[in-house]
Amino acid sequence: MRSCHSKARAGGRRLAAACATALVLTSVACSGTVAAPTDPVTPAATARSTPQPPPAPAPKVPVGVSGGHPLMVLPPVQLAKELDAAKAAGAQWLRVDVDWSRIEGTRNQFDWANTDRVVDAARSRGLLVLAVVTYTPTWAQDSALPANTPHARPASAELFATFAAQAARHYAETITSWEIWNEPNLDLFFLPRPDARFYTEMLQASYRSVHAVLPTATVVGGSLAPAADEPDGSRVAPTTFVQQMYTAGAKDSMDAVAIHPYSYPANPSDPATSGWNTFYRLRYVRDTMRRYGDGTKALWLTEFGAPTATVRTGAGPVRIDDVRQAEIISDGLRFANELGNIGPVFLYSIRDEDTDSPNLLLNFGLLRTDFSPKPAYSVVKEYTGAR
Repeated sequence: MRSCHSKARAGGRRLAAACATALVLTSVACSGTVAAPTDPVTPAATARSTPQPPPAPAPKVPVGVSGGHPLMVLPPVQLAKELDAAKAAGAQWLRVDVDWSRIEGTRNQFDWANTDRVVDAARSRGLLVLAVVTYTPTWAQDSALPANTPHARPASAELFATFAAQAARHYAETITSWEIWNEPNLDLFFLPRPDARFYTEMLQASYRSVHAVLPTATVVGGSLAPAADEPDGSRVAPTTFVQQMYTAGAKDSMDAVAIHPYSYPANPSDPATSGWNTFYRLRYVRDTMRRYGDGTKALWLTEFGAPTATVRTGAGPVRIDDVRQAEIISDGLRFANELGNIGPVFLYSIRDEDTDSPNLLLNFGLLRTDFSPKPAYSVVKEYTGAR
């Protein structure tokens, strides 16, 4: 309100000055006396003004990298080389798995050593860390599931939130951004099947527990993978899952919403693929957020990229070569800025696990297995302005 009053007062002063000038000129005309004013007002004088600099361009969406589990098990030398390459490309963030199943494999017995190793390596290079609290140890799994079910959901939201708070406390000096779970809209990562209501309970409990430890923390919800709604409920589309989260009351329990908007083999901005392209459909996620009064929150793109491999599509196999990978990533970075209110874009991944393998999951890297750069690496450097 202060700025509005200031504008009103300024406008009043200008109006008063104009009226006073008009009164002086009228008086002169009537009296026939010509008196040169000390500061004559002329059209040329009023037209001249101090040139204003052009507005500063909006800052670019920052880039991070995500390596998933393979990053967590790299030998020290390879980890150092990958993180050095990421930093040299202009990355500002690293997404790190804080894997409950590995840290607390036995109840109340914690082994943080390997996660510490990766977090410390990132922080020593000035990389910010987004911690993904995820995956349930056997002892904490839903008892309705067979023992040792991989990636099973936890037995209770509060049990999971207790570990989230322990992780936030352990990393209170180094990590302020926390992502709750990884791809809960897929049964692969949330057995027995995706459940947005239960996930929202996990998010709510974790939001409370993390903020109790670190009030300034950023808690990111969603972390949703590309998917279509499957009749058996094994997969849920991100747009559907976000709607279900808001219906379940997620609004006040997350500071940002995370999506993994893979679009390959299409460009992220291609409107012809709007029926399935998760990147293009971010606008529909945003529409849902606005409907629930949450449109000012950022969308964090916590995994994005493309493999250099042959991918299967409904129209048959499509080959993505090094050049095509670079085009997809370039378009994604451009489109993220065009969409607006996008948080960091985390590129998956830094380096191929096996460049010679036909398995596309092993070939998302900006670098080949031998650390030679693909064209996509140069795209990222050009985008960030790294030298």
